[in-house]
Amino acid sequence: MDDLDDLLDEIEKSFEKPPLPKTKNNLKVKKPERGKSSLDADIDDILDEDIDDILRETQQGTCAKNDVVLKKAAVPEVFPKSGQFKCSQILLGNSNSPSGLCSGKASKSCNNLRCTSCDFKVLQFNDFAWKKTTDYLFLRNNMPDYHRLKGNLMKSTGSRAYACQCSWKSISSGHVAKSSDLRWVCGKHKSSGDH
Repeated sequence: MDDLDDLLDEIEKSFEKPPLPKTKNNLKVKKPERGKSSLDADIDDILDEDIDDILRETQQGTCAKNDVVLKKAAVPEVFPKSGQFKCSQILLGNSNSPSGLCSGKASKSCNNLRCTSCDFKVLQFNDFAWKKTTDYLFLRNNMPDYHRLKGNLMKSTGSRAYACQCSWKSISSGHVAKSSDLRWVCGKHKSSGDH
């Protein structure tokens, strides 16, 4: 039993903090804040920096290699190795609205949508709208064959009908932000001028 007590005492001592070193004047060194490591202190310093200075340096290209760089939301995401771009926001539009890569400079409806729910490419039909009788089962059985889908598409000048295998939407005026119930994402564009 004494061996067990000795072992437990030894373990407790290993978890105790060693006494802090003293300075030349026999004064104690300032104790770091409890629970904060040097990494936490570095993170606090970075967060305390002026965000405007960081953004200014980023835009001027004067950031050092190891500096923190913030990504602006309005700039499309770039995949440098593949040379592909992703829309900064997903917009749906009618047949009169321009389509392609949506960036901070150009509001375009994405023409390369993909559904994350059914993993199908989102098809777009200019000057058509979906009939009210369109439902999930119809799309599930007939996508992506246009000749089978046209039974539920009605001619509507200026409109654009969107559909994947599980969702559908008709847009009749301008650009509209993608609604949250649709699981459509940009499938990437080959270049920033992709139309």
